[in-house]
Amino acid sequence: MSHQDGTTLDNDSLKAMLTNMGYAPTDLSKGYLIAIKRDSWTYNMQLVLSADQSKIGINANLGKVEDVSSVTADQWRILLEKNGDIDPSSFYYDKDQMKVYLHRTIDNRAVTPAILLKQIDNFTTNIHETADAWSFLK
Repeated sequence: MSHQDGTTLDNDSLKAMLTNMGYAPTDLSKGYLIAIKRDSWTYNMQLVLSADQSKIGINANLGKVEDVSSVTADQWRILLEKNGDIDPSSFYYDKDQMKVYLHRTIDNRAVTPAILLKQIDNFTTNIHETADAWSFLK
């Protein structure tokens, strides 16, 4: 499927692009999981299309909140402040899974391997540079 302004990825073409970029995408119930090794870190992230396929989401599970009442207001405030530094990535808390995620959304149009690589690189940098802010997670 394509629009005037370029290519729109579907699940198959997203997986093919990730594979061609040298990643080894693993099928998830929604989207794909890729692992990136950089320095001493391994970054695991999900890439998933929105229901209408207009957006590509990139998600990283940063860890579990064992006891939400033990997280201080300052710890939450620091995460919220970091959102301003890492936009368009942002932290969010999933109360059902009791986990904190980093999330980024990009438009699914005119996506090239170079564009996707830059988004993935920026996302891994966001994870790394905010590690102190989410170090309270298990």
